[in-house]
Formats: sequence, C-alpha cells, structure tokens
Amino acid sequence: MRRSIPVILLILPLFGGGCDDGGDGGEGDADVADPPGDEADAPGDPDPVDAPDTPAEEAPDATPEEESVEDLPEEETPPVPAPLAFTTNSAYDYSSGSYSVLMRDLGAVRDVVAIHPDAVVRCTSAGPIILERFGADTVTRIAGEPPFAVLGQFSVEGGSNPVDVALLSSGRAVVTRNNVAAAAIVDLGDGTLDTTSLDLAARADADGIPEMSAVFVAGGRLFVALQLLDRETALWDPTGPGLVAVFDEATLAPVDADPSTEAVDAITLGGPNPQAGAQVSPTDPAAVFIAEAGFYGTADGGIETIDTAALEPGGWIVTEETLGGDIAAFVVVDAGTGWAAVSRPDFAGDKLVRFDPSDGSIVEDAVIETEAYTLTGLALTVDGRLLVADRTLEHAGIRVLDAATGVEAAGSPVSTGLAPFSICAP
Repeated sequence: MRRSIPVILLILPLFGGGCDDGGDGGEGDADVADPPGDEADAPGDPDPVDAPDTPAEEAPDATPEEESVEDLPEEETPPVPAPLAFTTNSAYDYSSGSYSVLMRDLGAVRDVVAIHPDAVVRCTSAGPIILERFGADTVTRIAGEPPFAVLGQFSVEGGSNPVDVALLSSGRAVVTRNNVAAAAIVDLGDGTLDTTSLDLAARADADGIPEMSAVFVAGGRLFVALQLLDRETALWDPTGPGLVAVFDEATLAPVDADPSTEAVDAITLGGPNPQAGAQVSPTDPAAVFIAEAGFYGTADGGIETIDTAALEPGGWIVTEETLGGDIAAFVVVDAGTGWAAVSRPDFAGDKLVRFDPSDGSIVEDAVIETEAYTLTGLALTVDGRLLVADRTLEHAGIRVLDAATGVEAAGSPVSTGLAPFSICAP
C-alpha cells in the first residue's frame, strides 16, 4: 500500500559543443603577369631618349594575404548546462513512470528512462538515487551529468517497499524498507545486499513491522525513523509516537539514546508518523529536521528538530495546527525562512506556506493554492531557488520560486513530461 501520494521526463536533445571553423585552405595569391619585355634594339638604331625616372607601379595583390588556420581564434565549446534538479514522474493513473532532469537554465531533459510509476528520488554524494517502491523494490543509481544514464539497478527484495536512502562512510547505501523489519544495506558498485545487519524488529509494534521511513547519517551515527503503524486500520493509523533508532555508523551496533534506563532506547519524537526526507539545519549541523504527519486529517504533527549530538528531540519549529493541514513536504532555507507543502483537511486542496522556523509563525499563507494532493515535493537549490513539484492537471510541472521572496520565475512551471512526483537538488 502506498503511504503517500506518489512524483517527476521527453528527452530534449542536448546541445553539444561547436566545431572549429577550419575554413578552406584557399590557394595563395595569384602572380600578376609581367608585361612583355622590349625586344633588343636593332643594329644601327639610335639610342632611345632616356625617359624621366618614375616609380615603378606595383601591381595590386589579386587577393588579400590569407591567415593561416593556426592564426584563427579557436571557437570555444559551449558548456553543457549543469543539472539543477532531478525528478520522478508518473501518469495520473500511475500506469507509467519516468525520471527527468531540470537544468540550471530551466531547460528540461524529459522522460529520460521509463521507471516504476511509484518512485522517489534522493540526491546523494554518489549522485541521484531512485527508489522504485512497492512492486518494483529496486534501488536505481543514475549519472548526475549527461546523458544521465542508469549506472546500476539493484533489488532490495520483492515486496519490501523501499522508502529512503542514506550513504555510509564505507560507500554502501542504507535503504529503509516499509514492509519488513530490517533495513537493506546495498553495495552501489555490485549490488551486494545485506538484510541482516540492521534489524529493527525489536522496535516494532504488535504487528512485528516498525515501518521504517527517514534515514540519515550525522556525527558518526546512523538514524532510522520508525512510524509504528497499525496495518489493520484503513489509513494505517499510528500506534504511538514515532521513534528514531540510533546506530554506530561504522559497526551498526545500537546506540542508547537514554542511558538513564537499563534498556537501549531510541529517541522518542514529539508526534506520531515521521515521514521520509529529513533535512540538516542550515544553521546547526547537529540539528536535523523531520516532519511528522500524525493521523491523516488531524492537526497533531509538525516539523520537529532532532539533536543528533544529545540524542534527544529538540522541539517543534512549526506545527500542523499552525500550517493548517498535513505536511506533504518541507524545506528550511535559513534561520527565518521555511516552506511547507500542506494538504488541507477533508481533501480541500493543497497550499504552499512560508513560515518562520525561529518562532513557528506563518509569514505568508497559500503562496500557491492547488487541488488536493498535487503539491507533492519541494527542493532547495544551491543558488537559492525553491522548486515545487505540482501535479495540477492543467499545468503540471516544476514551479520555480525565489526561496527568499517567493516570487515565481518567468517560464515556470517547467514541464517534466509526465507529471512530477518527487524532486531533489544536488
């Protein structure tokens, strides 16, 4: 079962470099024919009268002297525009999927390769990684530069439903899996799969599955968020507050978040149902933000800080009650600016909200308003642009805004071919 509304490419030709204009070699200047010389004086003829000296007239060149090819300035090969973001996309009926690349000049390489229609993309130090979720259950690594080819595709076991990914210092990838009790550890070079070293069954609720979501590495430790959902309910309601299990990154041994008890404790979050896609604070590398959706349709979650040094929750930076709905995606730009894609209660539509992380207040409500479950992903670029995946039928594409002001760029939204679902910026 999908836990979130799945996100989002037609391939445009990439512009290659120009070629040197060698020019024709051209023949050299034509020699001007000398006028016929005077015949020798006949014997007995008188000497000719000496004419006054006049400068000899120089014959004009037939063609200007041609520059050699070596002297011509060499044409520079125009650089290929750098990628701005990567998206996964799907048809509205989820019959097909693809990934696309948004370039810094807002051109797009659309629908590069067909992928599973239920897929998300994460940007990592090893390049973009696509998690093809339930029904495909694969990790797909793609090149971060043209032609954006698939570098490798590895199974994480059928039916496991991969959700999020983080890289260990060893270069291996930890993949959280929502349908089983153990995370997968994947060698991104050869696909070697380890499904026993990171077992979280001890953290599960009554059904034996802890529903792993976000995963991230900070300060030499690995953090895995657990949703703890009741699969017997219609919407898989949470059975209690969310947890974040902590492990030593090198050994994968559990780390006790609360030494005051005899048990090896996880971090207990302030709300239930933590979502995938945690973000390191732009102002404090030891602080990581994570969104908690709580019960769907109920304002009981928000965006919370985790102190990865103290191994404890750091409190809300904004709540769902203040935002006015369930959080679908978020980014924090700086100490005073954050953005959240919010689903209003009772399927009343989606909105993009600007908030202040320092005090949890709303700076601007409903910067964008759309139909329900159409704002499905956000990303912040290194050059200060906010990218919004918008699946609105009439103008599906990536909305491009100034992350500081919210002003939308000319040419926005940018089509990704199929409608975008998830997005990440390298």
